[in-house]
Amino acid sequence: MMVLTSQQQAFAEGARDRLGADLSHGLMDALSSGPLAAQAGMDVYRNNMAVAWRHAMATTYPVLAQLIGIDGFKLLVRDYVRVHPSTSGDLNQLGGQLHDFLKTYAPLADYPYFPAVAELEWQLHRSHDAANHVPLTVVDLMARGVDDWMAATVKFAPSAAVLRMPYAAGMIWLAHQEGGDVTGVSAQHIRQHECVLVSRPQWRVQVEVLSESECYFLELLRDGVTFEAAFERLDEACLSVDFVAFLPRCLTAGVWCMGDDVV
Repeated sequence: MMVLTSQQQAFAEGARDRLGADLSHGLMDALSSGPLAAQAGMDVYRNNMAVAWRHAMATTYPVLAQLIGIDGFKLLVRDYVRVHPSTSGDLNQLGGQLHDFLKTYAPLADYPYFPAVAELEWQLHRSHDAANHVPLTVVDLMARGVDDWMAATVKFAPSAAVLRMPYAAGMIWLAHQEGGDVTGVSAQHIRQHECVLVSRPQWRVQVEVLSESECYFLELLRDGVTFEAAFERLDEACLSVDFVAFLPRCLTAGVWCMGDDVV
């Protein structure tokens, strides 16, 4: 006679994995409905779980799902969950290792930019769920006076992130949004390295492709460098930013927040 905990463990393993298993760990004999009826019932649980996993992953990775296609994405989720099963009651956390998984996933080895797309979409997912914040405004900066704010550091919003991508994941993602043009994304474009800003100015996350100078400038500020020191570092690297144009873009995107005003 199986104890309850063993039965529950066998049920969970059987529902999660359909690798030809017939749940022979004593579970079938322990179920009052009998082995055949129990196997059919287990198939229902397996199918429901697989559907739930695919839905959660497609919600997190909509562009990747479009790129791979329905059948391919179904197989990807199946293989991914076998290696990285859900460890949380929140399926929104299921896809956290997908970009690393894709780096060595043989069936999609011909598409080396897929991990970059997955990394970007996971960051978008995290930014969407990040804490609300009170955004920094130009009024807040100017109230300090030019000398004071040039010597100031800024706090990055919980929803903001700067990413350096080995492929043009931002361009790919933008092309697959409403109004985007996928025909403009060539193989040559895809192979280009890219800098991306992810932000959430209101309730919707957004992606902006940055220049190398803009990316480096934001990285410096993110790492606690003052505005003045950031400009000096740009000069040392023979880079420049049109700050008059770039500052309003950052403020509109809600990249920075007010001190400890994170709620």
